Amino acid sequence: MKYIRTMMVVGVLLLATLSGAHAGVSRDVDVDDYRVKAEQGRAYAQYNLTLRYEDGKGVPQDHEEAARLFRKAAGQGHVKAQFNLGYMYNLGQGVVRDFKQAAKWYGKAAGQGHVKAQFNLGLMYVQGQGVKQDYIMAHMYWNIAVVGGNKGALKNRDKVTAMMTTSQIEKAQGLAQEWMRTH
Repeated sequence: MKYIRTMMVVGVLLLATLSGAHAGVSRDVDVDDYRVKAEQGRAYAQYNLTLRYEDGKGVPQDHEEAARLFRKAAGQGHVKAQFNLGYMYNLGQGVVRDFKQAAKWYGKAAGQGHVKAQFNLGLMYVQGQGVKQDYIMAHMYWNIAVVGGNKGALKNRDKVTAMMTTSQIEKAQGLAQEWMRTH
């Protein structure tokens, strides 16, 4: 009998978890709740509401509103919002295309360990978009992204290595090591 009760409790907890009713499990939150919490300055709500505006889920799709909310959350240090705001500036989606702003927000996210931001900064340095073209900095960011598991960064780092001198490569590696020590 005790075994059956235990199994029933486990089953109920499992069902609650799968349905999202269990505390700590992310579940769909009403857009109005996100909006209220976003207006209260809660970065996670600003970010989550932004995702709704980006894909039109529960609200009309509005990239300008998404950018506005990403900016609020990014300004509070929300790493995913920083990356996404950089991405929007990079594409000109919901904002005027601005590579300097893209690099700025990618840089903030990269500093918090966001691997895709590190990868994208490497691209910006190779192409000279929003930053001065600099193979050493591209190599550095791709080194960091490689440590974070980004396979594309490994490929790109190897390509830019072929365009660099031995001393430039050594400098990039030293900068990457220093960056990883301080971040």
